[in-house]
Amino acid sequence: MQAIRIIGLGMMTSPLSGAAWAGGCPAPTTSAEVSTHARAAADAFFVTADQDAFVTAVAAMRAAAPCLGEPITGEHAAQLHLVGALEALVEQRDADVTRALRAAVAASGTFDLTGTQAPPGSPLRTALDQARADQVDSAEPVAAPRCVTVWVDGTPSTSRATDRPAVLQPVGPGHEVLWTQVLAAGEDPPPVSAACGDDRLTRRDGGGSAPAAKVGLGAGAAVSAGAAGAFLFLADRAKTEWQGIADQIAVDDPEILDPTPQQVSHFTETLPRQANAFSGAAIGAGAVALGLGATLVLTW
Repeated sequence: MQAIRIIGLGMMTSPLSGAAWAGGCPAPTTSAEVSTHARAAADAFFVTADQDAFVTAVAAMRAAAPCLGEPITGEHAAQLHLVGALEALVEQRDADVTRALRAAVAASGTFDLTGTQAPPGSPLRTALDQARADQVDSAEPVAAPRCVTVWVDGTPSTSRATDRPAVLQPVGPGHEVLWTQVLAAGEDPPPVSAACGDDRLTRRDGGGSAPAAKVGLGAGAAVSAGAAGAFLFLADRAKTEWQGIADQIAVDDPEILDPTPQQVSHFTETLPRQANAFSGAAIGAGAVALGLGATLVLTW
């Protein structure tokens, strides 16, 4: 097959890992652009067996990936990892071929190679079968500020598998990609840092709540406590009125011996409903006041 002609050229290129992705970014790139270069590299490898085209496409993909202005999709990440597998195949790094294909399979559930691309018994088919068979639990957490979402191969995640390469992208609170790096298997990611916008409201340099947060918590607790008192007063008034009518009934008060339908409804439905509703509201408001007060004390 034509691809073997490229392998026979002994072409040496750098692996798709962190150090290979340095460089300036004149403008943000898209996931689709990375995919275009990755597919061009795959076509040069599998279809035309064009060494120069392969090298050019890989170089373009290398330049586009670290400049991504959006999270890469899982499908496009799989295409990128396939190119990494092809490079490793050229350099006869068998273990890296399997690792890269394992990343491609994990990134996209639809990833596959055709019988023409990877015939039965070929090194690429053997590596793909091994990648699918491997069940390696190598997940490690990725530390990031609470306002940052880390994307791994096109999926938000709090961890990454270290047994395979991965496209790592922390996305900041403004939905901007802070940086993109293609990590080799086992490679440590760079530190993720970002200024979370609410830090000034929640913490101060000496620890504890900031003054603005204290004012908010205190005011909220006071308002909730006041509301609880008001609801309790209304509930008590409804109960008192109901009890007064009940006492009149007990002594056969002439004023209520022949009540109107409205008076009956007021006694049997309206007053009990009001008492229950205001009592429940008082309990709820009291719980809110207690919670805000406790938070104020604990974060003082």
